[in-house]
Amino acid sequence: MLQRLLRLIFVLVIVVTSTLAFPNLNSSGRAEAQPQFISTISAQETEKFRQLLVDYYAAWSTPTDQPWTITRVEKFYQHNDRLFGFDITPPAEGFQGWEDYKRELTTIMNNYSKLTVTLGDRFSVYRNGNVVWAVSTFESTGTLKNGASVSGRGRNTLIWEQVGDQWLIAHEHVSTPLVP
Repeated sequence: MLQRLLRLIFVLVIVVTSTLAFPNLNSSGRAEAQPQFISTISAQETEKFRQLLVDYYAAWSTPTDQPWTITRVEKFYQHNDRLFGFDITPPAEGFQGWEDYKRELTTIMNNYSKLTVTLGDRFSVYRNGNVVWAVSTFESTGTLKNGASVSGRGRNTLIWEQVGDQWLIAHEHVSTPLVP
């Protein structure tokens, strides 16, 4: 009887210590990453980033009295080689660095005579220290320089990094759903 009790205590000690030593193991014994959020985002900060996105999308819209220029949006981006962007045009490997991305964005926008872009119905924002990622949908309508009308919905993930007192885009991923 004593031997049985000692075995039970030994098994319990093993189970308890392994749980303490390996707290992120799932039922199959594999480690699971547990996100460690340094800070949470308040309702006030969420509204600040929603407004930042409203302004960001408005900057992609062509003004009525002048042509669109990259100066409308460049204030939102980091101007270094850490910036990485994926947009809806090739190449699939995207663009690294502000100068390459700026060239691509200007080429895309030069196709439009009129464009209006607005924040869509989906918006979420998350924060980990000085990094924020915002996920949103957007809607666009416009006219190409050849006269063709365009409209659509898209998805956007932006990684913002706090640089001094500014939040600047370090990564952008724009996509549109594949509609058969």
